[in-house]
Formats: sequence, C-alpha cells, structure tokens
Amino acid sequence: QMWGYAYANANLISLALSLFLNGTLAVVVFMRRKAVANYRRFFYVYCVLGVLFSIGQYIAAPFFWSQRGLIVVVAASKDSLNSQWMVVGLFLWFSSFMLISLLVAASFVYRHA
Repeated sequence: QMWGYAYANANLISLALSLFLNGTLAVVVFMRRKAVANYRRFFYVYCVLGVLFSIGQYIAAPFFWSQRGLIVVVAASKDSLNSQWMVVGLFLWFSSFMLISLLVAASFVYRHA
C-alpha cells in the first residue's frame, strides 16, 4: 500500500519537473533562435513529447512485469477512478515513448549519415 503512494508521488514530482525543465528548455531555445537555427523545431518536438510522456506517466502510472521474453505493462494508477482515463494515459505514455525513441534514432541517422 505504501509503495503505491510513493510511486504516485514520484509520478507527480516527475510531471512537475518535466513541465519546469521542458518549459525552461523551450524558452532558452526561443531566446537563442540563431544559435540553434535548424534544430529549433526538433527541440520543441522533444519538449512537447517529454511533457506528454510525463502526463501519460502520471495518469496511468504504468507498472512493468517481465519474465522469460514476456513483458506486461499494466496501468496501475490509484488516483484514477475512471478506467478510460487509465487507457488514455497508457496510450499517451506508450505512444510518446515510441515517438521519442524514433526521434532519437532519426537524429542519429541525420547527424551521422
């Protein structure tokens, strides 16, 4: 029981930290437009996806369980009373996770190809 509340608090802290740091990064990129000319939109997309990831993490609070090639992800939020919100949160979390992974791969291909 105590672990669930600590996990929910950690997710809330993670969301607040993500909003603050991504907002700060967006302001810095906006102020230094000429220094990061071509990467400006790339940074903005990273900022938005990072915030969406944190929102999905807070709503769904995904819990992982793995064993011998099987990975199970379950929305384990204690705050959400509506199961549809947990589905939306899990979808938001997973889709932003995949998009961030694709952007990281695309940035490596762009810079090193």
